[in-house]
Amino acid sequence: MRIMSLLGVLLLVVSYPSLAIIISPTVLELNTSKSNNAQLIVTNNSNIKIPIEVTVKKIVFNENGQYSTHNINHEDILVFPPAAMLMPGKKQTFRVQWLKNKPINHSESYFIRFSEAKVKDNEETQRSNNVTTDVDLNIHYNALVHVFDQTLRPNVYAHIDEIGAITLQNRGSRYTFSSLVHFGELNSEANELLQNEIGQQFLPPHSLIKLPSTSTLPAGLYHGKEQ
Repeated sequence: MRIMSLLGVLLLVVSYPSLAIIISPTVLELNTSKSNNAQLIVTNNSNIKIPIEVTVKKIVFNENGQYSTHNINHEDILVFPPAAMLMPGKKQTFRVQWLKNKPINHSESYFIRFSEAKVKDNEETQRSNNVTTDVDLNIHYNALVHVFDQTLRPNVYAHIDEIGAITLQNRGSRYTFSSLVHFGELNSEANELLQNEIGQQFLPPHSLIKLPSTSTLPAGLYHGKEQ
């Protein structure tokens, strides 16, 4: 998956007509220099009770702008409670606890996945057709957690080649968002033009993203800093 597609998988892994649960916030930035814990609030937006189970998946970014997810065994992050029954219209607070005692050498990202089980066939249909089934449809809702400390910094460069293709590179130890980056060698008008061509990009540490662009800006290497 492309890095930008993180924005599209925060809420649902399986498409569903309406959101049965609402997560707040959907993106959590945890600065461990200030605190090792934070909270996620999950609201049951339906008129039925919903059983929820929590799993944590670590996001591993590749240098070419791709990512994969891996299950972890609570050695990094613990979410409590690990499961809950949400009554209609009620809220449940989930505590996110960072467990590592040693400093990290780059920011890390995780999906906190809230899974809801939905029965595929209702009981009336099963009885009328004299059919039974144990098959359920699992619906997953994701919150995205970025973990960092105050010693980590992004270090962003934009390279524009002779044909206008743009390569974004974060050489730093912390993630950032392209919308927060200002390129000092360019004036405000050129910065705005470059931002429009880049779009909204999530830039993990030590990553490189090549964008299909035909930029009219002068070819060169531009250093960006967070505003």
